[in-house]
Amino acid sequence: MSVETDKIEIAFEQLVDIQNTIDTVLKVPKNPGHIGVRDMLRIIIGPQTDSDQEKLSEISSNFLARRQFKALLKSQTLASQTKQAAASSKTTSGQVRRSGDDFDLNLIPSTGDDKLFYMQLKVKNHERFAQISKAEMLFVESKGVFSSVPLPEILDGVSQIMIRQGHPVLDAFHDPEAEFFIK
Repeated sequence: MSVETDKIEIAFEQLVDIQNTIDTVLKVPKNPGHIGVRDMLRIIIGPQTDSDQEKLSEISSNFLARRQFKALLKSQTLASQTKQAAASSKTTSGQVRRSGDDFDLNLIPSTGDDKLFYMQLKVKNHERFAQISKAEMLFVESKGVFSSVPLPEILDGVSQIMIRQGHPVLDAFHDPEAEFFIK
């Protein structure tokens, strides 16, 4: 055999190895409970459909998927607010506050008797202000369950989300163990 033929055979073997690797990585596992990284990343970008919300619920109910999702979420977020040392404190005006290094969350009940709350997100991290101000989603993990809400545009360092009583994000706000992530 010539040197040219040897090179062609080696190149062909390498292509076959690469194809096998790609097939292995992209193959849908036979385990019906498996949630792929591609699905998780799509959800982190922002759950857009009911199907995405269902997939987020599936992630929450699967211990390994929950760990993987949290690791991916942490790597992709613009800012986060970790567990609180103590329960959220109430101020005299009835406003509830969760303080973090990157942002604060303030909860203000609606003045009408409509069971609505306004959650204000106030950006504090001035070095990363421009980057954090581009956030589009607020994720929360509370008691092993992930929830998300679209984040309205952050103007002058503040965004305000309207949340109904009983929403998982509102319940998580009062959970000192909850972690918030903005993406």
